[in-house]
Amino acid sequence: MLGVTRHTVAIVLAVFLLIPCVPVQSLPSLSDTGFIASHTDVYNTELAREAYETVSSSYLVQTIRELSDRGPRPYLSDNNEGIRDWIVSRLSVLSGGAITTEVVGDRQSIIGTLHGTMETPAPAVMIGCHYDSVSVSPGANDDGSGVAATLELARVLSKHQWPLDILFCFWNAEELGLLGSGEMAPVFLEKEVDILVHFNIDMLLVENRNLPPDERVWVMYNSGGGTLFQDAQYWAELLRALSFNFGQNILSPVQHSSFLYWAYSDHYSFARLGYKPIVFISESGLYEDTAYHTSDDTWDNRLYNYTLEARSVSAVAAAIAFVLSRVPDQPTRERYHVTLGPGGSVKKMIVSTMPTSLLLTIRAVPDVTLSFSLEGPGLTYLLATESYTTGDTTCMCHMPSVGVYTLTVEGEDEITGPVDLDIEFEYESDIQGNGIPDSQEWWVSDFLIDSDNDSLSDGREEIAGYNRYDPDTDHDMLNDYDEQFVWKTRVMNPDSDFDLLPDGWEVRYGLDPLHAETVDDPDGDALTNVDELKHGTHPLVSDTDSDGMPDGFEVDNDLDPLADDSSFDPDNDWATNLEEYLRGTRAHQFDLQFPSPFAVLLIVAGGAVLPVAALALHVRRKRLPLQPTQNRDGSGP
Repeated sequence: MLGVTRHTVAIVLAVFLLIPCVPVQSLPSLSDTGFIASHTDVYNTELAREAYETVSSSYLVQTIRELSDRGPRPYLSDNNEGIRDWIVSRLSVLSGGAITTEVVGDRQSIIGTLHGTMETPAPAVMIGCHYDSVSVSPGANDDGSGVAATLELARVLSKHQWPLDILFCFWNAEELGLLGSGEMAPVFLEKEVDILVHFNIDMLLVENRNLPPDERVWVMYNSGGGTLFQDAQYWAELLRALSFNFGQNILSPVQHSSFLYWAYSDHYSFARLGYKPIVFISESGLYEDTAYHTSDDTWDNRLYNYTLEARSVSAVAAAIAFVLSRVPDQPTRERYHVTLGPGGSVKKMIVSTMPTSLLLTIRAVPDVTLSFSLEGPGLTYLLATESYTTGDTTCMCHMPSVGVYTLTVEGEDEITGPVDLDIEFEYESDIQGNGIPDSQEWWVSDFLIDSDNDSLSDGREEIAGYNRYDPDTDHDMLNDYDEQFVWKTRVMNPDSDFDLLPDGWEVRYGLDPLHAETVDDPDGDALTNVDELKHGTHPLVSDTDSDGMPDGFEVDNDLDPLADDSSFDPDNDWATNLEEYLRGTRAHQFDLQFPSPFAVLLIVAGGAVLPVAALALHVRRKRLPLQPTQNRDGSGP
């Protein structure tokens, strides 16, 4: 714990360490959570729209100007300390005292907590930025834009109580190598703080004008190994969808692997520890930003477009409000009011987190003829265009996979004046990706859940990159917990020693899963271990089926080493398979043998006994194999 203060982040809910991980089936019912649901329908978009529209562009500009006018604020400078105290004061004032603030760690980072109503350990929402700058720069964009965004989100979101804690993090010494976030991220993990989503905001003011208008701000989402759609991509897509539905979208979701500088901002301190739900919001004009780390990074730089900042912050506020305003026992509901003109059309986006049905309701005033269609992943029209002439239309369609869907509503040519439309969506969601609809479960920390009953919490499996919903991530016949703590094998590689033998198979038969034994033949049956795996035989028992014939002989002679076929005679030469083995002949090759090179064969024909000289067939003898070893229980062959 790198010099953390005694109260290091009440965020961290030390109670996590005292409550054991339990299977998901053992969790309390919704009625036991202490949350009293409203008896009226709740639309997730109501508070989301309010949050979106409450963001103040003028406040953002004012905050960035004040930071810029104070001059550079490098780590350990007097100005850095002054800005720290100013941020602490602003958090208290902007939230009306609802946010409690702590200065944490040796690097003097700031964490403000807007406490949620949940009384049991639950995930938290995190919003982060850094408040230091390089020594030559006033830091208006880097990262005054992030500080202003985080303070504005604190102001907007503190207007309501939410079920979950919302953490407002201002990291210090980012410019020296992510030092502030770097010392605190391990504390979060040690205390098992479950992060529902981590928005990191760093530099928002410069756009690449050569890009389409809806790609002026990049929303990079974590897409590394072990991530689910619901972990990070969902949040990036939700930002775009709500921005599109409420106003004019400028946000473009991008996989983190497509962004060269993913590892150069504070979210990476958490990503490298294994946290998955990470979204990094930054400008598209990084290469056009000539003021970066220079004295030109002032609030009045002509390159800076404050509309980018305002719309980005609005989208983040809306997304948090959208998700946290859901209530138990109710599906996700969205409602939009739009005006449709003659020949016009309206589009709305939906982000689906599970295969589900979509209940669509459209009310039109006055009655008109409308056509609408739903377009989903893969650009396939899932709902054929339909026309309705009614004031209140309801239909059900299917969203078969996770992803973004677009509803298009078009008016027919007969529309001569404006038409007021109320568009409502109702559908099940699963933002945790555990297969359980959100309407059937409430907020619980992933560090307290073990969905796949493998003795590892969902939170720990997420951090490690394991499959949270499969007890055997690599399908090697070993439980994830046993692999990690008992056998010390690789949880995400079915063959830890790369010997072509699955770890579970080696453990089952008493071999060493950490030592290559591909061509070994411990039972001396002329089959290597990899051959034993192929044929399903026991690598430590030379005669798996106890029929008197070694497995190697049976495989070599196309017999079944898993069934007693010792008395069979597949080549009809009057010798059983066991006899063929004992005398060293082939089980599928006709080969008569006589007691001597010449013998008298007596043939009874018509009551007469006729001596017939016969020349014995000489058969080349093979080397007689060793007798089978004993079985594992000590019995003979």
